[in-house]
Order: sequence, then C-alpha cells, then structure tokens
Amino acid sequence: MPQHMRHPMLRRFLAGLALSVLAATLTPAASRAADDPVATIKAIYALYQAKNTKLEDTPDQLDPKYYSARRKTQLAALTRACEGKDMCFPDFDHLVNGQDYKITALVLKRLPSPASAPGPVKVDVRFRNFSTSQHFTFTMVQEGSGWLIDEMEGGSKDTRYTLDDVFKPNF
Repeated sequence: MPQHMRHPMLRRFLAGLALSVLAATLTPAASRAADDPVATIKAIYALYQAKNTKLEDTPDQLDPKYYSARRKTQLAALTRACEGKDMCFPDFDHLVNGQDYKITALVLKRLPSPASAPGPVKVDVRFRNFSTSQHFTFTMVQEGSGWLIDEMEGGSKDTRYTLDDVFKPNF
C-alpha cells in the first residue's frame, strides 16, 4: 500500500477508536442520569462547568428534552407566542440566573420524600455563579425513559422565580 494511503486509514482508525472510548465512558453517565434525578440535574450543570462563560456557549436551557410533558406544552405555547417578535423569550439563563456564568461550589442532593409516596422527587441545588450564591429546588418527575424537570424555584437572595415566571412571553 502506498505511504500516502496509510495515514488517512490510520487517522480513521484512531478517530473510530477515540469515539468508541468516548461512547463507553459517557454511556454509564447517561444511564445514571436516566435512573437518578440528582444525576440528571448534575449532568445539566456539568455542561455549564465544561463550557466558557458566555451565554452563546451554554446548553440550551429551553431544550424540551430537559422538561416534563406539562412543561413541553408550555414551552411550545411560548414558542408560538414569540413567533416574529423580538425579545420575547427570557433574556437570561434561568438555570444559572444570569446571562454570563462561572459555576463553582456546586452541591446537589435529593430532598427527603415519604417512601410510601412514589412520584415527584425534589433535588436541592446550590452553587455560586461568579460571586453570587444561587439556590434552586427542582421537582423531578419520571416520564418515559428518565427523570425530567417539572418545576424549578429559587435563584439568588435578590432574584427569585419559578418556571411559570420564566416560561411566559417577555413582552
């Protein structure tokens, strides 16, 4: 085989090997997120911690894949209401309570719930966004193949909100 043909094949092999290793390491994390409401929220915030600190680099906090069926319906209504309008969607990222972010000191825990009452689970999330303490409580519901956000309330000492506040047209 000519020398110039070996390198592209080697590159393809190495790229395939790298993707296989990456998939093998990410699959357990994705599986844990589907089975554990705390792991689901942790996986979302891990995306923020892995990115830069500008809004355009963030995960899409309005991506329906994060939300319950009830919230997906609300997001669809928000999208319809905002068609053709400027500045209609929320003007900040509600998952970090800001337009820019630098997430540190992230602590998550499942809040106690009665063992006899299956259903929604609450996850307590505390972190610092730059120098401002943030505290959120997520209500998670299990739908389909995993845990989804059904409610979120909290923010900072000065700014508190719920998903109902966020999922309204901004006009």
